[in-house]
Order: sequence, then C-alpha cells, then structure tokens
Amino acid sequence: MFTELEVADLRVLAERGAADAQSDSAGGSTGRGVGQDNTETVRWYRRSAEQGHPLGQNNLGVMFDTGRGLREDEEAVRWYRRAAAQGRAQAQYNLGVMYEFGLGISQDRLEADAQERLDGLR
Repeated sequence: MFTELEVADLRVLAERGAADAQSDSAGGSTGRGVGQDNTETVRWYRRSAEQGHPLGQNNLGVMFDTGRGLREDEEAVRWYRRAAAQGRAQAQYNLGVMYEFGLGISQDRLEADAQERLDGLR
C-alpha cells in the first residue's frame, strides 16, 4: 500500500513517461495507486503496456480478462501474449488459461499446456 506522498511521487514519474511508475500508479486493481477507479487504472496500465512494460501488459490483460471496466477476452489475450513473450511468468500462465478454455482465442489444450509449463520453469 502506498502512502499519499508515494502516490504523488509516482504520479509525477508516471506523467513523465516512466513505465514502472505508470504500472505502479495503476495499482487500482489492488486498491493502491489511483484507488478503485477502473477507468483510471486501465489508462495507466495501457500507458505502461504500450511502452513494452511486461507487468503493465499482464495487468492490462487482467483488467480485460476480469471485466474491470470492460470485459474483452481478445484484448486480454493480446496483452498476455505480449507479456508472455517477454518471459513474464504470470502472463504465460494467464495465456495458458485462455487457451485451455478458449477465451478470446481458439481452444488449444496443447498450447495451454505449453504456456503453463513455461510458467512452471521460472
């Protein structure tokens, strides 16, 4: 949990384009950062994700996957795939789940197993 001062400092860095700070500022999904404002949370995660930040990409995928703000499985897969390609273990697992159940992508149990094995190797 961030203090108000830490949130203000993060916001300054985030506004300057620091991807880590943007992802941390978005912490609304856990009640940190911007709080429980899903629209604002998605905005910050998107800014981080678009800079190639794997945590921001995975967390943006989670926002789409869980319907916080907007449920869109195809977008969740898109962001999980980008983060997984960078070795983000949680994204590899999340992508595997999407493949396993055919959420936002054609069901493919072999690919699901492969993604989940990659997660287990880390």
